[in-house]
Amino acid sequence: MPIVYIIAGPPGIGKSTNTKKVLPESIQTLNHDKLNAEYKYRQVADYEERANLRANAFIKEKLLQKSDFGVELNLGSDNHYDFLRWTKKFHPHYHIHVILFFTNDLQLCLDRALLREQAGGHSVEPAVIRRMYQHTLGLLRQNITLIAHLQLIDVTYNRTELVYSGYYPAKVNEFTHLILPQWLTEYFPEI
Repeated sequence: MPIVYIIAGPPGIGKSTNTKKVLPESIQTLNHDKLNAEYKYRQVADYEERANLRANAFIKEKLLQKSDFGVELNLGSDNHYDFLRWTKKFHPHYHIHVILFFTNDLQLCLDRALLREQAGGHSVEPAVIRRMYQHTLGLLRQNITLIAHLQLIDVTYNRTELVYSGYYPAKVNEFTHLILPQWLTEYFPEI
């Protein structure tokens, strides 16, 4: 079965930075923020619309080819799950694998998002980062049945570390770290 990898986590957590470290090398990943930034940099007037068209073409091509691919999503708002719901409904042969980066420290996300903006990257308002951070784990919990496989990665200023991997709804654990972060034990106490 083909796989769609969802690289998730709040803004500033390090999704783009760490995607190549957590996915097989051959997997192409859609990063909508980078598409927006590319068209905006090139001063395309309707850059958001152009980015949406290119993103949709990428997804359509991968689905028609029935090939594995990745998509970066925050999963911090309910509408972020629309793509997962759509995939499950219209392409049920695809397995949805979520790789979630998260942290106990909201300030880490705020700091990294600011550094990215100062370096010329896209900006995200601090209020949006806070809201997504606060909702990410609860929404993941509510939508867990959409997901075939789950990887949870703990992020601190010093390290990025896998703390859980498994076919979560099927209760097939592949790996559980001996030391689990507070965010994981609070929202997934059964792990």
